[in-house]
Amino acid sequence: MLRLPLTPAARLTLTAALLMALSVGTRSSFGLFVSPLNTSTGLGLAAIGLAAAFGQLAWGAAAPLVGWLADRFDARRLIAAGLVGCALCTAALAWAGSVGTLSLLLVLGAAAGSAAGSNALLLGAVGRDIPPAQRTLATGVVGAGGSAGQMVIAPLTTIAIATLGWAGALWATAALLLLALPLARPFARPFAPPSVGRDGNAPARADAVERPASLPDVLHTRDFWLIAGAFGICGFHVSFLTMHMPGVIERCGLPLALAGPWLALLGLANIAGSLGIAPCVSQLGPANTLALLFALRGVGVVMFISGPVTIGTTLVFALWMGLTYMAVLPPMNELLSRRFGVMHLSTLLGVAMVVHQVGAFAGVWMGGWVVEATGSYDTMWLVDLALAALAAGMYLPLRERRDRAPVLRAAGATDLAAVQAFVRGLSQQTRHRRFFAPLRELPGTLATALRTGDPAHHFVIAESPRDGVVALGQLARIDDHRAELALVVGDALQGQGLGRRMVERMLCDAAAMRLRAIEAACLAVNRPMLALLRHTGFVVGRHPDDGELMQAHRQLPRVPGATVRDDQARERWLRSNSTSTAGSTGFLSCAATPWRRSSPGPMSSPYPV
Repeated sequence: MLRLPLTPAARLTLTAALLMALSVGTRSSFGLFVSPLNTSTGLGLAAIGLAAAFGQLAWGAAAPLVGWLADRFDARRLIAAGLVGCALCTAALAWAGSVGTLSLLLVLGAAAGSAAGSNALLLGAVGRDIPPAQRTLATGVVGAGGSAGQMVIAPLTTIAIATLGWAGALWATAALLLLALPLARPFARPFAPPSVGRDGNAPARADAVERPASLPDVLHTRDFWLIAGAFGICGFHVSFLTMHMPGVIERCGLPLALAGPWLALLGLANIAGSLGIAPCVSQLGPANTLALLFALRGVGVVMFISGPVTIGTTLVFALWMGLTYMAVLPPMNELLSRRFGVMHLSTLLGVAMVVHQVGAFAGVWMGGWVVEATGSYDTMWLVDLALAALAAGMYLPLRERRDRAPVLRAAGATDLAAVQAFVRGLSQQTRHRRFFAPLRELPGTLATALRTGDPAHHFVIAESPRDGVVALGQLARIDDHRAELALVVGDALQGQGLGRRMVERMLCDAAAMRLRAIEAACLAVNRPMLALLRHTGFVVGRHPDDGELMQAHRQLPRVPGATVRDDQARERWLRSNSTSTAGSTGFLSCAATPWRRSSPGPMSSPYPV
């Protein structure tokens, strides 16, 4: 294998791009074999489409396991075994004479191909090793590799079918897969997540994300399933086009030989879309970018089906759809990384790929069934258009509202009226979970402590420019070294990461106050709060005196030096000692001795990374 003077991360990115090129190119070219396979075997388009749909499901079903293995172990052997298995199944397709044999080979080949070049494995590896500032561009390079593979392999497959026959073209594809075995070498050792240092413990750099840390809780969030569901619609789009566009071209009276150049042009536009999407993500944010991409897909479908179908309009359609095809991957990868971190990125991509392949199954199978039942693809285009609109709408709740982001700051007497209004606006359930009683406003003792500036109580609020106070946190001293933490977040912002930011802020404040431990009590039925406490480093157990309560405890590291006396010093201290400081303002100044600039600040992340 040629050794280029590249960094390990750059070498990994380019190798992943080559594997993605091979994976996408061979998969998207299978549609070119459908017509000759049907002519040779007489199985029927519906049967072949169903077998291919089972292959799409197998690709997706294998992705979570592939991602899980890639997150934990050496991926080199996994990729090598996948390439060999995929090559064997591809070569054996030439002898598939029944629907059962064809389905079995496509299922096994798809599972092996997932191990060799799935998005979960390749994008997860790149996402873990690339700094956040370059992650979108690196993912775009990998996605562009897939597009380049489609652009190159599709016309070569067309030539191979014309010269070698469809069986000979399958054997040539299998040989190409075996020639790619050296590409597995850069994956010989797993890369450490960006948030883990060389010793495996110390944070290496901050990657500000609003996420729960554990995989099960991520899989229980609404946001993840919105992302995965929209990715499933992407699978419907892509698989329908790559599998059935040759049939669309033929039924429109155009030469079937146009299918190869159409797929190649789609791949060429994919390269531009994948590489050019990074500035869009930077300006609009990943969720807005994804919504825009799906809206553009819908516009492209409308233009194609509403006008005359000619060679020119068909090629323009390829360019339009290509710009939105693999361009979905960089913003989706960035959205997952920002919201849930990179520790489980390959696994999350694998789960999302399952949903993607369910959509792919529907696109491939429905395309064959609709055309046999109705004699045209008109119904499929309408379904495709409706799904594009649905996917664009699914990303709207995930948009980042930077101008409305709540600001965290210490609260004082002048905030009492706003805090009382916030508490009154909470739902009955939320008030009960915070105060353990059906109160309608802040209790008198707490209101008095806030109004008088009682030093035994420290209040932190999250304030939105539009909505005012949207969260309230409190540290109540138990003695000189311990305090009790309490928190309530407005109903509309629960589950969006604000609670984690509030707890993180109060832990930083508590450390500067020279507190050594933080305690908290929580209703046993308040599972979101219990999960938040666990994710921010608390040990949670049963309350010894009340069966309806849980108690939590967390030791704090010692903070070097002293009071942070000004905002600049505070920001420098937080940047060197905390994993995420976005939105933190008004740091509490109550330590006893001056802060020393030379202090290294050993405070670790307040939540597991």
